[in-house]
Amino acid sequence: MKTENNWKNRALTYFSANFVDIDHFLAQPVYDPNRCSINFHPSHSEYALFGFSLLALNPQTKDLGTGLLIHMGLDYIDCELMKKNNSIQTDTFNEYTLLHFLFWYGMGKYTDLRTDDMFAISMVWEVAEFKLPFEFAKEDWMNKTVDLISNYLGFMSGRAN
Repeated sequence: MKTENNWKNRALTYFSANFVDIDHFLAQPVYDPNRCSINFHPSHSEYALFGFSLLALNPQTKDLGTGLLIHMGLDYIDCELMKKNNSIQTDTFNEYTLLHFLFWYGMGKYTDLRTDDMFAISMVWEVAEFKLPFEFAKEDWMNKTVDLISNYLGFMSGRAN
């Protein structure tokens, strides 16, 4: 997809990932401020998310896949902000935040995983946790955000050592 390794091509690729919203024109009405697009529109389904993850792991389509995952992550945060807070873990920082940090510290220290691949895997896992039938996975959007930050900080700390 990209011919050069420069920021302009990547920015254009990430920007083009927003065309995934073309399927909004299939919905009636086209725009509904109270509708969550995740699992409503075809290109916002769990299957599409899996496909976007595969794109993000392929070196040739990595930027497009990452852009699509970022788009889905932002749409998911929008959905969470619209919902009533029915989560179990309401503390922004909890014991799982530390476990996230430690896990990604080890991944940064002992693997050759690249930062953008770490971000894609981390994002997919955080979204997948909402489907898991366990109590630890029922967190609000703020906790998920802190988990992603903790993942990144742990990974970068492990990479530095």
